[in-house]
Amino acid sequence: MTPYKYDRRGKLLAVRTRIAGNIGVTRYLQLYTMLSQALTDGRIVAGSALPSEPELVREYQVSRTTVRRALARLENENRIVRRRGSGTYARTPKTEQTLRLKQSNVLADSKFLAQHTKGRLIDYQRIATPEAVRRFSPELGETALRIRCVRDFEKEPLLLAVGYVPERLSSGLNKRVVGQKVLVTCLHELGARPSGGDQFISAIGADAFVAKHLKVDINSPLIHARVTLRDSQDRIVTHEEVFLRPERVELQTPMQVR
Repeated sequence: MTPYKYDRRGKLLAVRTRIAGNIGVTRYLQLYTMLSQALTDGRIVAGSALPSEPELVREYQVSRTTVRRALARLENENRIVRRRGSGTYARTPKTEQTLRLKQSNVLADSKFLAQHTKGRLIDYQRIATPEAVRRFSPELGETALRIRCVRDFEKEPLLLAVGYVPERLSSGLNKRVVGQKVLVTCLHELGARPSGGDQFISAIGADAFVAKHLKVDINSPLIHARVTLRDSQDRIVTHEEVFLRPERVELQTPMQVR
């Protein structure tokens, strides 16, 4: 995004940035994301005025309703203040508590997550394995135990984990314990010890279910991790889909240069 410019009175001058259509993200959310990022990184300085609604409509070529929805969300988040007859101004940014996940060792990271977050079990039931999951982990078979759990950090949702456990392991799990500990730790204690696997990380928009439990808007950008773990005999231990709020977590991966 092009750096913002200000006039002599310190008012932000809008810069033309294209709002795209037909990309699976609503126009209001695109505008919200642009303004939110500019507030976060200081390109919109605390206390400075944002462009007026007509200016935003003209510069971004969107409707007045789109602009108002984006500004309303920022106002609800206490990122901006709207003063009748004066304009819209950036508030001093609030320091958000984030949790750094090192992603160095599955078991160590799972224990760290359990120590610093609190789990809330949403769902624990045997279901027909979703086709989308079977494409990546066909070894799960036709049915699996699905475990959905939210983990809170500083009393706010940090992530939603959706785990699928094969039938051969499901009977040994304890529902109450799974709600307290991280699934991988529970499986390890059960004797199903993962020795390796695959992890894929991408960005994704929140669907209605995820948005509800992470307290974000539908289509809000999230970090998405798909993890498949296997034991020493190359049998699947679990398939997990993890959705993380990007403003609340940092993913640190050790790197080596040889």
